[in-house]
Amino acid sequence: MLLAALVAVVVAVLSSLWFHSRSSKDAEPAPALLPADITASTEGFSGFHFDTTNGQTTFEIKAQANLGFKDSKNLFQKVEARVFGKGGERYDTISADRCEYDQASGEVLFLDNVLITLNQLDAEARREAGAVSGNRLTTIRMDRMKYSQSTGIADTDDLVDFRTKTVHGRSRGLTYDSKAQTLHLRSQVEIVAEAEAPDDRPLELWCDSLLYDKVGNRIDMSSHVVVKRDLDEMSADTMTAWLDSEDSHLQRIEARGNVHSASRDPRFQMVLDAQRVDYRFDQVGRWLTHVEAQGAVRARSLDPERRRDVSAQRMDIRFNPKSHEISDVHCRGNVEVILADTSPPPFKSPEGQRTRPGDRMLQAPEVTLTFDRNGGHPSRLDTQGPSRMVEVPSQSSNDRRELSAQAITVFFDPVSGRASKLDAHREVKVEIKPARGPIKTTQSAHLAAQMNPETGEIRTIRQYGEFRYQEAEQQALAEEGTYASDGQLVTLQGRPEVRDAKTRTTAELLQFYQAEGRLKAKGHVRTIFYNREPNSAAGVFSAGSPVYASSDEMDADTTQGVAHYRGRAKLWQEDQVVRARSIRLDRSERKLVAEGDVVSLLHLESEDHRVDEGTKRRPATISAQSMTYLEQKGTVTYQARVHMIGELGEMKSEKLEIFLELDDKGKRVMERMVALQQVRIAQPERTARSERAEYFRNEERVVLTGGPPQVVDSVRGSTTGARLTMHLDDGSISVESTTETRSMTQQRVTR
Repeated sequence: MLLAALVAVVVAVLSSLWFHSRSSKDAEPAPALLPADITASTEGFSGFHFDTTNGQTTFEIKAQANLGFKDSKNLFQKVEARVFGKGGERYDTISADRCEYDQASGEVLFLDNVLITLNQLDAEARREAGAVSGNRLTTIRMDRMKYSQSTGIADTDDLVDFRTKTVHGRSRGLTYDSKAQTLHLRSQVEIVAEAEAPDDRPLELWCDSLLYDKVGNRIDMSSHVVVKRDLDEMSADTMTAWLDSEDSHLQRIEARGNVHSASRDPRFQMVLDAQRVDYRFDQVGRWLTHVEAQGAVRARSLDPERRRDVSAQRMDIRFNPKSHEISDVHCRGNVEVILADTSPPPFKSPEGQRTRPGDRMLQAPEVTLTFDRNGGHPSRLDTQGPSRMVEVPSQSSNDRRELSAQAITVFFDPVSGRASKLDAHREVKVEIKPARGPIKTTQSAHLAAQMNPETGEIRTIRQYGEFRYQEAEQQALAEEGTYASDGQLVTLQGRPEVRDAKTRTTAELLQFYQAEGRLKAKGHVRTIFYNREPNSAAGVFSAGSPVYASSDEMDADTTQGVAHYRGRAKLWQEDQVVRARSIRLDRSERKLVAEGDVVSLLHLESEDHRVDEGTKRRPATISAQSMTYLEQKGTVTYQARVHMIGELGEMKSEKLEIFLELDDKGKRVMERMVALQQVRIAQPERTARSERAEYFRNEERVVLTGGPPQVVDSVRGSTTGARLTMHLDDGSISVESTTETRSMTQQRVTR
């Protein structure tokens, strides 16, 4: 982990730079670099200073020459001083070409080729430590260093170079306060730690200032702090590290201001940006346990094939114990997550727009990402509060899908790492916005979606709990709705219902084939045609009152306005009914076709001047194998084994065509009927047969032709001719003949 390595290096350097360092529990004032009685002790070019408390040597100095006094300063040449640590087995050396000691002020100035060598061992300790001693040796080079006995401060404004066996660096200026126990690298700080393993890269640190507070166990790095190792890099305006008081291991790091952390390691490939980031470590300071980022936080993956981009006001990252693997990430405050599992498009997104074609963007007040322990990728994503997910279409011609709910959960495939399942709960709403056409909206209490783990594309969506569907004027209701991407099929179950301004359909099962614009219904299908508009009549039925349809199944083409009812199909309005094995309604062409065992009960209106209303309605039951109504022609045609029972009596034929017209009030009234092929008419005490029978409703007459026609009357006998006209009002018959056909009337004689 980059941060842990950073602080380990800094601690190692600063611990080595800490002259005469002692643990806080044994802290006592550091001895002066040069004692007060240096004049006396250095006569003869060498001298010793003893700790008068226990008689142990704590400081000694040697010089090749004592140049005497100048400006109240004692001058030495080719100086070497030893400063011993507690116990006496470890010491530091300070050497310089020249040294000035001001007895009045108590200041010592080391000049020219100043070299400080820290953590040296005496001969016996060196033999015991063996080769390890070389790892602890630290050297510091500078041109000058001043030490004040009264303040206990040693400092320099010059360039300082320091080096251990594995670490080297430099800074411009150094201040050591032995009383406050602080060490300050004042500017242009550079630290490099060589790699421990042959395949590793060195760790590099840059900052404008570094302050080590030993009492507070704290390291402050400020202004343009940069840490880098090979593919990993971190920068911030300031960084502060807290160390354990017992063994100085790392406890916590705070990075402030424009924090940027990037890893291009193939295992991670991630960037984190924020205004403030806190890093917390375990009890031994090796492993990260928790990261808190605040202020315009953004974490994103650098993997070109898998996009993961998260932004929030606050982000808490937790790690698995003794591992660099993330356990979970909790985001709060205007959270936005972008997921995509495909390569980026060959073009850039518009300026300022984070999403691009093919992205799936999620927004919520709070989001928690839980990571797989083995794969290192998210295993699930959970939102809290009003949440919104947007699927940006990969092509401009594709639909744009938006999901909103109070809670959304995304599950990821453990192998591919792609989204495999999605759940949403409470106030669920889905909006599908096509490039052209009306917006489709669904609502429900819950939603469950299944994705293709290889592509991340949605396979099925199941919405349940008061499901609602809206498309322009069309609405659908059900307990449950399911969407399948294969065929773009929407299935409604649990008292499903679909309706618009003109119709309402219910069934046990409703299916929308969106790509084809088809609606299928199964089981107890019921449809209501409201017929509110003057010209909205369904088939032969009149406007103004509802028309009902029922069947076992229904197949409707919503784009063409065609509905096909199959299996015990029935169409009725008040006392008018049509039954058949199938009924087809074409609302665009104003056409009705019934087929298979057709039975209709109609009340056809016709003009009647004998009543005040001017029209009269009489029922007619007609059965046949097919029935066709064409509104443009104003005809109703029955074919194959036609059987009619009505005011004409009982009539059979192979074809029956009824001609309708609109009266002054806009109602359809019957003008006439034509029966063809093997026509048979049976009335009380009279029967008729012909190949054609034409009935004129307003004139109350039937014209029979072909066959030749014949009328048999139980009272008047039988009549045959080329053309027979039956007058229904008085029961008379008119006979017309041709040269080829002779009229014949046979009267029955009663004896």
